[in-house]
Amino acid sequence: MKHIYVLALSMALSCVASAQWAGPTNGTLSTTNNVHLNYTRTLGAFNPSSPPPPPSYFFALNFIDGTNTEPSLRVNDNNGQVEIGKTLRLINGATLFMTRSNNTNVLQVDAFGRMRLTTDGFINSSRGFFVNNGSVDFFSLTQDGMVFKDQNQDLFKVNTDGYAFARKMTVTLSNPFPDYVFEKEYKLMPLADLSTFINKHKHLPNMPSAHQVANNNNQVELGDMQTKLLEKVEELTLYILQQQAQIDALKRILAEQK
Repeated sequence: MKHIYVLALSMALSCVASAQWAGPTNGTLSTTNNVHLNYTRTLGAFNPSSPPPPPSYFFALNFIDGTNTEPSLRVNDNNGQVEIGKTLRLINGATLFMTRSNNTNVLQVDAFGRMRLTTDGFINSSRGFFVNNGSVDFFSLTQDGMVFKDQNQDLFKVNTDGYAFARKMTVTLSNPFPDYVFEKEYKLMPLADLSTFINKHKHLPNMPSAHQVANNNNQVELGDMQTKLLEKVEELTLYILQQQAQIDALKRILAEQK
């Protein structure tokens, strides 16, 4: 008798599910079985002179706060698009995947905030990541390089060869600006000592050597190098002024001997 009752209940549920199921009007729906929603409506051809009615939804989950009803998840009855009205959250280490028809990943976002965008393998400026303001891709990251632009021109660009193009570059310095060279306390190295240092070390004092730069993957820090170069320019200015003073003194001696 029990088996007959279960069979009859299953048949009744199948008939209701194949027709229309309104579900409970309150409380919590709970089931340990898989739930399958099947939609078989055939949409008519699009007629521009008779546009379709406003979107309806054959499946929707709504959030109700007691006064307002807001959509959380729904499927558009006209085009089958899935619409999310609330925040999509990844919990318990979940990962979001977007795939192509061949099941290869297009976009992957994990719970740690890491995002991976996979192109179709073609290397050109049309495959990659783009941020658009409605008319212009003002930021693009492709295998051709990275570009920031305004409505008319590139503002900053880095190509695949590592060349950077910008209209202006500002560097925040970590070392003091070298006007300390002109302070009275600054000890300018005598030219004789400078000559000895150069002959021994093959580079200027307080400047990196070619060996040091090579060991740093041929990389130099732009701001630090600019301050060091300015330091050498200011020291060179002091050497020139010293030599000019010596030249002027010799001129006066020669003028007195005439």
